[in-house]
Amino acid sequence: MRQRGMVLILSLIFLTVVSLLAMAAMRGGLLQEKMAGNYQESLQAFQAAEAALRGAERYIEGGTAGPFNNSEGLYELVDTAMDPLASTTSWRSHNTGGQGPSPEYFIERLPYTQSLNENLAADEPQGERRLYRITARGYGLSNESFVLLQSTYSR
Repeated sequence: MRQRGMVLILSLIFLTVVSLLAMAAMRGGLLQEKMAGNYQESLQAFQAAEAALRGAERYIEGGTAGPFNNSEGLYELVDTAMDPLASTTSWRSHNTGGQGPSPEYFIERLPYTQSLNENLAADEPQGERRLYRITARGYGLSNESFVLLQSTYSR
């Protein structure tokens, strides 16, 4: 008669162990799902920021960039660079037609610089290049995830 009660206790202990293992497996699966979603968000934000960078380069290359009057995302660099996280920074929208908020960029026009591949002979004029610093911000599917990219463009 005592053995019947022991089987019940052993089966309850076994059921408890199996339940704990199943809950741990479910918790691990949920964590994997969250990580995959966050990775997808970051990839989408990166691709949107990259598209905004290319759009800003096309805007500069079009030859009609300006006026650089420190508004509407076009800045003339004076002493310090613009802070992309400041609320006073003005951004230009770049519509990609994708999901989520549109990526944005701003352009800082840097001073002229001498071309490095030019000949330094005394009887030849020195070439000058205009440099632009482009900062782009791309979003994932929500406003919570974003990527900032920055490049220097020479024209």
